[in-house]
Amino acid sequence: MKLILSSQNVNEYLIKSKLCDRSVENLELKQIQAKNFNLLVTLPGGKKLLVKQEQFINLEKETVGEFFGEWRIPSFLENFPELDHWRRFLPELLLYDAENSILVSTYL
Repeated sequence: MKLILSSQNVNEYLIKSKLCDRSVENLELKQIQAKNFNLLVTLPGGKKLLVKQEQFINLEKETVGEFFGEWRIPSFLENFPELDHWRRFLPELLLYDAENSILVSTYL
């Protein structure tokens, strides 16, 4: 069964994904209204992560798979060094969890 991300379980998800340390407490969470479920997570020290879960299109919790294309952008840029200057305008993609349709990136 796929995980349904929420403000109650995002901290544990980030810990299991090794993007956050268990000792980190009092994460600041802000839901950002968009097509997908988006949580802006502010870590102590001010670092921000955007945790997104693609919306399900049916009761079987299937998605269209839009995040896969987003996840491939950095490797595309690696193959075309002449486009490398665009990298600074893009967030750093930290995790793509295809099974749960979750993408985690830095927040610019």
